[in-house]
Amino acid sequence: MEELLNYFNCEEGGPVTPLEIKAAIILKGVSQTSIAKELGIAKSLVSMVIHGTEKNAKVRKAIAKIMGQPVKKIWPK
Repeated sequence: MEELLNYFNCEEGGPVTPLEIKAAIILKGVSQTSIAKELGIAKSLVSMVIHGTEKNAKVRKAIAKIMGQPVKKIWPK
């Protein structure tokens, strides 16, 4: 658990996969449903952002904040 969270705090690291994003937010005690409710959007949009099929800035910012990382580190493109 601690290893995954530390992974996001290191300088190198490489691309973050959807599974790593999901694991990181779960480890922080947050669900995709709670993100969606807080933002007033559908849970499916949160999932699509995590999987890279949608590029919603509001969702990306919320996830990055939960993970304690800049958006560009999670989604470099």
